[in-house]
Amino acid sequence: MLKKLIICSLTVFLLGFGTANSQNYQTAVGVRFGGIASGITLRHFVSGNGALEGLLSFRAHTFIITGLYESFHEFPNAPGLSWYWGGGAHIGFYESGYRYGYFYEKHHDKVIVIDDYDSAVSFGGDFILGLDYKFKGAPVDISLDVKPMVDFVPGLYGYWEGGLGVRFTF
Repeated sequence: MLKKLIICSLTVFLLGFGTANSQNYQTAVGVRFGGIASGITLRHFVSGNGALEGLLSFRAHTFIITGLYESFHEFPNAPGLSWYWGGGAHIGFYESGYRYGYFYEKHHDKVIVIDDYDSAVSFGGDFILGLDYKFKGAPVDISLDVKPMVDFVPGLYGYWEGGLGVRFTF
């Protein structure tokens, strides 16, 4: 599945679908609803089509800080609609005995076998691919994305999730 996502992303990128996005806002703050990376989001454009996004995610027994660099590209003849891709890293803090496995087992009736680490900290990489829409004449931006992530510390684990972001722009 990850291989298919990477191939699709590279294909779209190499076809040059879209041009540099001239956003009509500089910064957006709001919330992201999804899996374990739900929480507060802040996006700030640092160039014409490049943005930095920070996520503060929190759930029972979990707190994760994620930083992403995202590249935005407009869809031709669809004002306000862009697609974006990017990557970054995260650091997670967990109450002893809890990690992503706890969240998914308890909330999705899935069993994920993970080793029982005493460590309450994890570190890993993130990838994001999504659609973004800025409403014309309103200070509102919404996005829909997939954000796979991989933990490298304390062990190698991968997770898939999707999310819906709603932000106030200024």
